[in-house]
Amino acid sequence: MRVAIPVWNGIISPVFDTAQFLTVYNCTSGMPDAVHSCAIPPDPAGKLDCLVQNADVLICGAISNGLENELRERNIQVHPWVMGRGEDIVSAYVNGRIGEYEYSMPGCAQRRRRGCGMHGRGCRNGRGNR
Repeated sequence: MRVAIPVWNGIISPVFDTAQFLTVYNCTSGMPDAVHSCAIPPDPAGKLDCLVQNADVLICGAISNGLENELRERNIQVHPWVMGRGEDIVSAYVNGRIGEYEYSMPGCAQRRRRGCGMHGRGCRNGRGNR
């Protein structure tokens, strides 16, 4: 399994839609290895192609509804609203801890227990209101 994390200064990029770099980890052996880093194209179609070619799973911060839906339609698992250092996050994913409170972005259901601050749209992270 290939896990992709958009990175900025060693942490998950706060907004995937504007992220410029992706680190892809190979997690088939149970121990994550950094496979490679690559530039993410700025246009939505380029982002989709980049992920389809490089990843099975995307772990990211905020992401637009449209882009998230397109990725899911292309069988990319999406784990949005996550924050932290890339290495810590991929390790948490491999160990089944990605949904823990410490990895949730501020304002997300796991942090405030009241919803994501999505203004009535509900939490899209699979851990909250939806």
